[in-house]
Amino acid sequence: GTATVLRASLPSVQNYSAFIAYDWSAGRARHSINLNVQNAFDKFFLTAANKLGEGRNIRFTYRLSL
Repeated sequence: GTATVLRASLPSVQNYSAFIAYDWSAGRARHSINLNVQNAFDKFFLTAANKLGEGRNIRFTYRLSL
């Protein structure tokens, strides 16, 4: 048989992400807030599986520990 090799060349893309967190205590309770931004400039890119990558993704979390 004949072997066929398909090589895909993906253009380089730089994705920038940012993360900030703040923790504090009030009495016995501990509070935490986090902000995470992925793909901050909303670049279009293909993954290694040749699928469209995620666009800008913003996550905010609040955590309370008693």
